[in-house]
Order: sequence, then C-alpha cells, then structure tokens
Amino acid sequence: MNNADVSMTSVENERQKKNGEDLRELLVTLRESEDRFDQQTRIFNTTLSAIADFIYIFDRQGKFIYSNQPLLDLLGIPLEEIIGKNFFELNYPADLAAKLQQQIQQVVDTKTIVRDETPFTSPTGESGFYEYIFSPVIGADGSVELVAGSTRDVTGRKQIEQTLLDSKEKFQDLANSISQFAWMTDREGWIFWYNKRWFEYTGTTLEEMQGWGWRKVHHPDHIDRVVKKFEQKLITGEEWEDTFPLRSKTGEYRWFLSRALPIKDKTGEIVRWFGTNTDIEDVRLAEEKLKEADRRKDEFLATLAHELRNPLAPIRSGLEIIRHSDYDKTVIAETIEAMERQTNQIVHLVDDLLEISRITQGKIFLKKERINLKNAVEMAVETSRDSITLNGQNLEIELPEKPVYIYGDFTRISQVLLNLLNNAAKYTEPGGKINLSAVINNNNVEIRVRDTGIGIPQDMLSTIFEMFKQVKNTCDQPGNGLGIGLSVVKSLVEMHNGSVEADSAGIGTGSEFTIRLPLSEDNSESLNTNTSAQNNDMQTNDNKKSPQYRILVVDDNADALEMMKFLLSMDNHTVHTACDGATAISIIPEFQPEICILDIGLPVMDGYELARLLREKIPGVLLIALSGWGQDEDRRRSKEAGFNHHLVKPVEIEKLQSIFSALGS
Repeated sequence: MNNADVSMTSVENERQKKNGEDLRELLVTLRESEDRFDQQTRIFNTTLSAIADFIYIFDRQGKFIYSNQPLLDLLGIPLEEIIGKNFFELNYPADLAAKLQQQIQQVVDTKTIVRDETPFTSPTGESGFYEYIFSPVIGADGSVELVAGSTRDVTGRKQIEQTLLDSKEKFQDLANSISQFAWMTDREGWIFWYNKRWFEYTGTTLEEMQGWGWRKVHHPDHIDRVVKKFEQKLITGEEWEDTFPLRSKTGEYRWFLSRALPIKDKTGEIVRWFGTNTDIEDVRLAEEKLKEADRRKDEFLATLAHELRNPLAPIRSGLEIIRHSDYDKTVIAETIEAMERQTNQIVHLVDDLLEISRITQGKIFLKKERINLKNAVEMAVETSRDSITLNGQNLEIELPEKPVYIYGDFTRISQVLLNLLNNAAKYTEPGGKINLSAVINNNNVEIRVRDTGIGIPQDMLSTIFEMFKQVKNTCDQPGNGLGIGLSVVKSLVEMHNGSVEADSAGIGTGSEFTIRLPLSEDNSESLNTNTSAQNNDMQTNDNKKSPQYRILVVDDNADALEMMKFLLSMDNHTVHTACDGATAISIIPEFQPEICILDIGLPVMDGYELARLLREKIPGVLLIALSGWGQDEDRRRSKEAGFNHHLVKPVEIEKLQSIFSALGS
C-alpha cells in the first residue's frame, strides 16, 4: 500500500465517520421532532378535550378521523371505536344520520360552511338541543381534504328562548283577552304593536295603524288636542291620560279613556310606552242620564214647591177672611168653596205622587173585568167637569152608538181618561175646545182626546210621556201640576196591553192623544156590567144619613184632632179625643167607644199597637186608620193590626159618613 492508497483510505474513513455523526445527529433530531410532535399532539388533544364543545374531523367520505373527549363521553365510546366510522355506523337516528352525511358531502362539493341545529338524545339517555358547524379544510391542490366540525350544546339557550316565546304568547293571549285596546310605542311615540281588540273595533291593519296612523280613527274635532297633549307627555315622561271618541269599523264613534305609562330601563331612561283604551261610552251615557235625572229632580222639587204654594196661598188668605167676623155668610161660603178647591188640588198632587210611586215599584194590581167603555168615559167626564167648566171650555163626546166592551180595571181606565181630560183642560186656553172620541179599529178601540190648546213642540213628542216632563204652560191656569199624569197614563195603558201616542203640529196647534186598547173577547150586549149600578149604589149609600155613634179620635196633631172632633160633632156624634195611646186606653173603660179613628204615627205607642190593644179590650169596635201613609204596605199592616178601614189624610167627611152609614145598615 503506497502513500496514495493510505491517504484515500484516511479520507474515506473521515467521510464515513462524518456521515455516521450526521446520521446520529439526524436520528437525534428525528427523535426530538417525534417527541415534539407527540407533545404537540398531546397538547392539541388535551386542549380540544378541555373545550365543552364537541370537536371532530371527517375525511372526504364523512368518516371520523378525530374526536375530542366530550363527544366520546356523550356517545359513551372510546376513541378507537369512533375512528373510521360514519354517523350511520354510530347508530344515530336514520333521518339525522342521513342529514349529517348529506351536509358533509355538501361541504366537500361546495367548499362552503354549513351551520345547523338539531335535537339529539345520546345512547346514555341525555337529551338536548345542539348547534353545529361543518367547515372545509383545503389541501395544497385546492380541493377539500378534510371536514372539520364543532357542536355546541344550546339546550339552555333554547329553553330560555322557549320560555321567552311562551311568555310572549301568554302576554299576547292576555293582551287579546282584556276588554281594553292595548298598544306599545317606542320612546318617540311611534306605535309598533296593538292587541287584537284594536283591530276588531277599528277594522284596520297594523300597516295602516303603526307609527302615527292611529290618528285616522280619531274624531276630527278632537285629534289636534289629543296629539298635542300626547306629544307633551312624550317630552316630560309623565303618565298620559285623555278621553276622546274613536271611530269603529261601522263608522260609529264611541268615547274611550286612554292611559299610557312610560317603561324605563335600569338607568331610568324611557325605552317604550305601554297604553290602553277603555270604552266609557256607556259610562258617559249613564253619567249624562244621572245629570239629567238630577236636573229633573231639582226641577221637580221646584215645581212641587210651586204647586203646593199656589193652593196654600188662597187657603191662608181664606183663613184670614173667615177670622174676621165682619164678612157676611155669603163671602164666607164662597171663601170655603175656594179653600175646598185648593185643598182638593193639594190632595190631587199627593195622590199623583203616591200613584207614580206604586207604579214604579210594581205595586199596582189590576182588578180586570168586562167593562162598558161608556161608563168609564162618563166617570172621567164627571170628575173632570168642574175643571173644564171653570175654564169655560167646551167638551164634546163622540162614542159609537153600540156599546164598546173592553177587559180591564174600571177604575184605572177611568183614571187614564181623567188624566187626559185634565191635561187637555190644563193646556187649553179658556173658551177652547176639547173632544173625546172613540172608534173601533179591527180588534181594538181607539180613544182620542183632542184639544185646541198650546200644542207640543216636535222635539218633545218622543219624551212627553216621561216622568216630570211638561210643556211650558202659557195659559192662565191655577197650576201646571207635576208632570206625572201622562207617565201614569202610559204605564196603566201598557198594563192593559194597549198603547198610547201623542201628536201635535207644534206650538199653538193643539194636541191629540190616542189610546189603543184591545176589545173584550165578547163585545156583544148580552153580557152586562154592573159597574154603573155599583157606583150608583155607592152614591145612594153616601147620601144616607148616618146614625150617631160614640167615637174616639186619637191624633198627636192637636189642630187636626180638634178639627175632626168639630166635624164629627156637627153630625151629633159623641166624640172624645186623645193625643197618644196611653190617654186613649185610659178613656176606654168609662167611654166605651163604638168607633175609633186612629192616627198611625203616634209617639211611644204607634197606631198599629194601639189598634191591637183596643181590639182586645173592645172586640166589636170599628177601627179606622187615618194616616198620611197610604201605600199598599201601609194598608196591609193596618189590616194585620185589626183595622177595618184605612183612610189617607186629608179625608173627606163624606167617606167617613159612608162608613158610618154602612155600619148602621
């Protein structure tokens, strides 16, 4: 081996030595790289497994090549069992598996992200709602190499959303079920929501009404005021309240009370307004009726005071005339007649009040019978004749030649006709004409009372039968009354299944009242009524002179007591008086009265109690209640207490005489 060979061998050895060292360094480097890769992989796996979301990677065929631990825990399987499998192989529900595989393929084909959500129940029985994303992983050649995915459990969020949705639906149901209209605006007053009631009433849509569109259904006379006041509250942030009419889908306007409250955030800033509209149309009408009723009440009280003072004035004057003995008997007699007329006027006013009270309380009971209309007309005419004659008025009666029979209460039918005749006399000038006529029309009789009086304004024809309603009387009459008569007429006629109406061409043209009553089923003359005969018998009895009796009168009004004693003594009765029950009882043993006339409203021991005691002590005594109380309930109580008769103050002496005569017959 020469020197050249030795030299080459030395070089080769050095090269091999260096290559060995390089290889050792490369191996060290590779081992270090593998260690770093393993470390990074462990860090990657640890990091992804620490995330609550599910992280996973698919190949192009949709098979798992990676999954973090949360997904493995949900599915209840180890990593080696999920690798290389698709959703079908993992026993996912078939429809969900098909959907997921289709979406993975969509990512591969389109290189786009897919976002979706789905409910899912794991093999371990855990149910929830999940939101997932599939994203493409692009390779060097620009194609999709892998598909990365992540899934997040959004069950809590969905529950909150459902709760909010349920709350919203409940709010909607509540808002739509209330009787008010409800609405909401933003902070500037722009309305963005109404409840169903608003649209049902207005017949509009949200598109028409949102913002400030609500102005379209407001009354033009009020809209400017409403808008101005609402805008002021938007600026000040104060609660808003107003009343105004709103137009319905039928074009009708009804009044509403509207209120709006500001809704504020945590900082106190107004974020929206909530308002309601409440229908107050019926309340307003009721208030107007109450105001009208109150006005009419005041008017009635003033009229009552006037009508009572009118007859009281001549009565007081008459007392002054009688007190002076220098007037002759003729003057005194004329004065007494005038006082009697005025007293009758007061009695008539009180009777009207009691009558309308009984009617409004439903305490009128009709005693119906087959009656001859002519007899009822005759009684009404006879009763009203003095008033008509006093005014110099001419009364004409036109009745059918053949008798007309109706089925009703004789007294009430006569009262109806009397009220119409008195009304005609009251509103007809002296010397005017009054006509009462009757004609048969099918199965009804039409009774008309016409006059040439002041007439009725057209705007009052529909209300003339209301209580206390009166046409202003310009005739020279002693009193206008209380405006009750026509209301009584209407009520009594309707109780007989009839009708009444008023007609007039206006002021100065007179008026006509027409009553329609059904005829009796048998309108022939074969059946006769005894009403007239009974009335004649009563008049005959009234004219009989009564015998003399021992009479005890009890009243706590000293003047009334003395006047009654004087009147009874004029008929030669023996009269004792007492001002209370105790005094009356003390008189009994010695006096032994045959008749006791008792006031009901006595002090300490009232008339009812006194009557019971007297009935025990003198079983055969005739007890007469004489009271200012004359309602049906008062009469019932007096009957229960043992009274034989109940008379209402002021009583006509003829009524007492009639009772005395009947006692002696």
